[in-house]
Amino acid sequence: MALVYEVNASAGSDVIRAQVATDEGAARLGELELVDGSSEVGKLGLTFFNTLFDENATCHIAFGSGFAFAVKESDHAGGLNVSAVVRRQKSGRSGPDRVLPSYSLIEVGFPHVADALKLFDPLRQSDDPELGLRTGARVSRLIYERCADLLRFMRESVDPALLVHYREREEQRLLDMTHFGLPAMLERSGRLRAGMSPSEAVAVIWALTGPDQYTQLVFQRGWSPSRYEEWLGDALISMLIQRVS
Repeated sequence: MALVYEVNASAGSDVIRAQVATDEGAARLGELELVDGSSEVGKLGLTFFNTLFDENATCHIAFGSGFAFAVKESDHAGGLNVSAVVRRQKSGRSGPDRVLPSYSLIEVGFPHVADALKLFDPLRQSDDPELGLRTGARVSRLIYERCADLLRFMRESVDPALLVHYREREEQRLLDMTHFGLPAMLERSGRLRAGMSPSEAVAVIWALTGPDQYTQLVFQRGWSPSRYEEWLGDALISMLIQRVS
């Protein structure tokens, strides 16, 4: 059985010593993860200063409680380490790596996202839905050119916390569209296609501007980001907006 026998560090060793002394399982191996050179997080070459992302950049070990989902239920008694020390806090409990729905791409090392979102600012009082939709396509391209790899990794990861965070981010993206006033802007334009409600139109925009479309067209089909942007703008306008004769 792997145990932590000694702790040495240039700083913070007293914190680790206190953690491994918490209970009987605290000093035992809780996780061993092998991450090869194909890691999408590792290839980004960024340090996020957040365990949720940084741990997926390379191989690592962790002491304390193990993951129940990784061990057959029938083997929990003898094969799952249990401890009050967990490497990530969840479900409303406090901790430095707590995952929050509002935790954004900007905060984990992608400041370009904030610059891309500023393109929406002049549209708040606009009645031109085509301009708004093409701006949305532009913003999606600018964000996913840098972030699509990370988002794809989160969605496809076997780590349940990453998957939860991905889903929370997508739900927050839909809420942000509503809070921005997109339904009212579309209704005010008077150009929504017959039978399409503003809330339905926002749902379509949310679905088409998600990372899946970028991944499929750019990564899998070899489209250029500029071709993706052009297609997305055209598709949104064609599906949602009545042409002016």
